[in-house]
Amino acid sequence: SAVGVLRDSWEEGKDGGADVMRMGGYDGNDDEDDDWDGGGQGDPFERCINKVLETQEGNGAYEPVMVNAKALATLRRDEVYVCKPILKGMRYRFYKNMIPDISIAISQPCHRFFNEEDFEFVYLRDERCPYSRAKDVGDYGPI
Repeated sequence: SAVGVLRDSWEEGKDGGADVMRMGGYDGNDDEDDDWDGGGQGDPFERCINKVLETQEGNGAYEPVMVNAKALATLRRDEVYVCKPILKGMRYRFYKNMIPDISIAISQPCHRFFNEEDFEFVYLRDERCPYSRAKDVGDYGPI
C-alpha cells in the first residue's frame, strides 16, 4: 500500500540535539541542491555571487543571483529587503544590501529603493512615497 511505501521511506534520528524525520532516501548530504547555493565551501551567498559572475564574464548580460532557502537563511536579517507581490502571480523577491553602512528603504507599492533618511524625510513631510505617491508604503525597512 502507499502508506507502507511511505513508512519504509522515512527515517527517524537526531540532528544537533533535535528530533528529525527524514523522508525518501535522505543520504545525509544537506547540499543536495548545490546549484542554488554555489556548491563548495564558505558563505553560500558569496559562492552564488561568484558562480553568477563567472557565467556573466564577457557576455555583457545581467543575470540576477538566485539562491536556495539554505543560502537565504545564512543572510543577516538587517541586510535583507523583501519586495512583496503587488500583482497576483508575482513571487516575493529578496534583496541583500551589499553595503550595510548605507541605510536603505524600499517602497512596497513601487518596489523602488531609496536612501533611508531621504525617504523618511519625504514620507513624513508629504505623507506619501516620493516615487509612486502612494500613501501606504508598507514595511520599508529590512525584514
